[in-house]
Amino acid sequence: MGFRDQNNKVAPIDDGGNFDTDTNVNSVTSTSEAAANALISASHAGDALAAKIAAELAETNAETAETNAETAETNAAASATAAANSATSASNSASTATTQAAASSASATDSEEWASKTTGIVDSTDYSSKAWAIGGTGVDNAANGGSAKDWAIDTTNTVDNAEYSAKEYAIGLLRRGQANGGSAKDWASYVNGTNTVDNTYKSARAYAIDAAASAAEVAEYYYGSYASDSAAEDAHEAAGKTVLVGDLYYNTTLQAIRYCQVAPSGTGAPVGTWASIVQQDLSNYATNGFSIAMSIAL
Repeated sequence: MGFRDQNNKVAPIDDGGNFDTDTNVNSVTSTSEAAANALISASHAGDALAAKIAAELAETNAETAETNAETAETNAAASATAAANSATSASNSASTATTQAAASSASATDSEEWASKTTGIVDSTDYSSKAWAIGGTGVDNAANGGSAKDWAIDTTNTVDNAEYSAKEYAIGLLRRGQANGGSAKDWASYVNGTNTVDNTYKSARAYAIDAAASAAEVAEYYYGSYASDSAAEDAHEAAGKTVLVGDLYYNTTLQAIRYCQVAPSGTGAPVGTWASIVQQDLSNYATNGFSIAMSIAL
């Protein structure tokens, strides 16, 4: 047993309770130094353990940081690839949009030409709607051509270098006097002296006028129906006409046609010489059917 002095040294105590200051001083000193060294060693061991733990933690943190760095690098590479892919897609989309815009522009131009171009053919194929409607280069006066407007109203020329318009055939003048010519109007009413509609025949009106003239001319020689020779002569002369040899009238009393053999002469109301045209008795003549049968038989 012992005690600590003021210098932290342990002094041994003998059996009688007295300190052995002489005999055990060195032993106490050695023990104190050993204890101090043990404490220092323990402290160093703790420090070493702490350092080891810190080193292991640092190593773990370094490995984690390395893993994180690798992950970040992988993510950055993936992001770069995605960005590159996005850029490529954007470029492709832009190229597609440009191509489609060009195609749309071409289609718009094509549509406009099919609708309204009048200066030539469209797409080396055909002419526009407007050209076929009102005319244009390649349509007007072209073989198998002609616009709808020209086919309807053109009266200045042929529509397709062969045929004329509906208006020309209806009221036009281009075909007047030509072989197989003449408009519907000319065939109905054209009258110009002895001129014909198609270089052969006259119009319906011209023939009607001719017929009327012929009827008037007939009236000079055929008086109509009267009861006597004198009544026929009086009516004819009252109309300002002259009784001539060969004139005819129908005598209602005799029921016969009378003709003038000798014209009346002198003053007053002389009567010329008239005779009836005797009707032939055909009752004994063969009928048409019998004649034909006999002709075949013979």
